[in-house]
Amino acid sequence: MEIREQLERLLGQESIDPRDIPGVELYMDQVIRFMETRLEDRRSGPEEKLLTRTMVNNYVKSGLVEKPDKKRYNARQMMLLIMIYHMKNVLALGDLKLFLEDGDPEESVEQLYRMFLEVQEEVLSDKASLADSGGDRRTVMKLVLEADLNKRLAETMIRVREEGRRKDRHGR
Repeated sequence: MEIREQLERLLGQESIDPRDIPGVELYMDQVIRFMETRLEDRRSGPEEKLLTRTMVNNYVKSGLVEKPDKKRYNARQMMLLIMIYHMKNVLALGDLKLFLEDGDPEESVEQLYRMFLEVQEEVLSDKASLADSGGDRRTVMKLVLEADLNKRLAETMIRVREEGRRKDRHGR
């Protein structure tokens, strides 16, 4: 597959609409199969594991995802797993946890997931013109430098917001 085709495939990826997430609770193997099927086109290579039992268990142990009820995962947990999949390559799990805990206590996981989908669509739309670049060195360098800066900015924003919340809890 040539570079342009690969870029178009990447940029044309469909999001997982909340209506496509099963309304019934799923066992671990079903969760993994769902994620493998729905995120297949996001694999960077055939050997990449999109989600494993160990990953899910680590996300539960670290508090990123709530414990399953009778070994079954609900739609909220699935939404969190989808968001974690997309963000874990950029944010350390500790920062990811702070990010997911940040925000209005009244905001539901469903609302956060809808915001995630909106932002994901904006990002894909913003990058659509990259397919025309053919993946030249300058474009690759620009993407790498943007990724580095964006990662640092996100980490800084998460930590600054956490410090502010900590001060608010302790009466400044």
